[in-house]
Amino acid sequence: MKDIKALVESSKNDIVKIIRELIAAKSFSLEESNGIKTVKSIMEILGFDDIKISKVGCIAGRVGTGAKNILFDAHVDTVEVKDITKWGFDPFGGKIDNDYIYGRGAAENKGSLGAMLYTAYLIKKHDLAPDCTIHVVASTQEEDAEGILIAETLKELELRPDFACLGKFSNLALNRGHRGRMVINAEFKGKPAHASTPHLGDNALYMASKFISAVEKLNETLKNDDALGKGTIAATQVDTGGNAVNRIPGTACVSMDRRLTAGEDIELAISQLKKLESGKNANIYCAPYNFKTWNGETVKTKKYFPAFLTPVDDPCVGLGEETYENVFGKRIKAGVWSVSSNGSGTFGFLNIPTIGLGAGEPEWVHQTNERVRINDILKAAEFYITLAHNFSKQ
Repeated sequence: MKDIKALVESSKNDIVKIIRELIAAKSFSLEESNGIKTVKSIMEILGFDDIKISKVGCIAGRVGTGAKNILFDAHVDTVEVKDITKWGFDPFGGKIDNDYIYGRGAAENKGSLGAMLYTAYLIKKHDLAPDCTIHVVASTQEEDAEGILIAETLKELELRPDFACLGKFSNLALNRGHRGRMVINAEFKGKPAHASTPHLGDNALYMASKFISAVEKLNETLKNDDALGKGTIAATQVDTGGNAVNRIPGTACVSMDRRLTAGEDIELAISQLKKLESGKNANIYCAPYNFKTWNGETVKTKKYFPAFLTPVDDPCVGLGEETYENVFGKRIKAGVWSVSSNGSGTFGFLNIPTIGLGAGEPEWVHQTNERVRINDILKAAEFYITLAHNFSKQ
């Protein structure tokens, strides 16, 4: 493992150069064209054996032809820069100061993406995982639709890896899951009337208020998982369709944020609400989610992003923990993220065993003057290479 560490450290300048190129390629969610073009160019320069862009705009590169398949995924899209004047430097300049690279996407998720791209190159050049095929995907629209486009890409390209390793920021912690999320709407229909004669109407807002009280009580009863924690539900918005203040609303729509723990899914979450006495006459459904990708593909789906929890006894979890000990010199048990990731797609939708480790400190993610520690990027790269090396030897 010392040889891998030395190899990564000697590649520091090249890895940093790639990450700075990725940061320079502005790629806000749904506007990732420049980011994908940059990744494609990097893959070509690094000698990837095959490169494909999916219909929904993710790019997948392959190295090797071994019987064992590993997927490395990190997303190229970033949140927007709202006010560039608040930054102390060009957010797309890839500024380097001490041991940090600064810029939009540095911590989430271009630092890990750069490490993964160069990982594949080093594995190929030095034959570090001869029995493996390495797939690196730079996914899109992860910030707003985690899991959806990576799942569509893997299905389209018929990629079914033995396991996936995500580069989602984790401050170099090894993770194997996170809670899921969905947005649920409950629509109530009453009868409008003038507010001066409320008895002539049927107030949909009153129906909604009774339902909201029941939702609050439902939250207390939701399942708790030892690893992921408790499922939750919260009413967050009520829409009466722009109803005037002097009018009894004839309609009301309650929107809810539902966090899903292990064993909870879209069907269960909807059925729990439909069983409420105050919800029996409501139209309850998962909110639709339609968008157009950077390359013009229309995606029609739902705001449902499944929970994922790779079982602790899955071989890839043990492999990850062994690799972590090799690289970091200490034994750990894989934990979970507090945020969502593309694991909603790899495991949640496709049931591909999934683990992950990424550079990036949570307090710098999505922030003004975003940054990532260079040494953490190198340790992540060392982990990715050692993971493939260990898997190849099994």
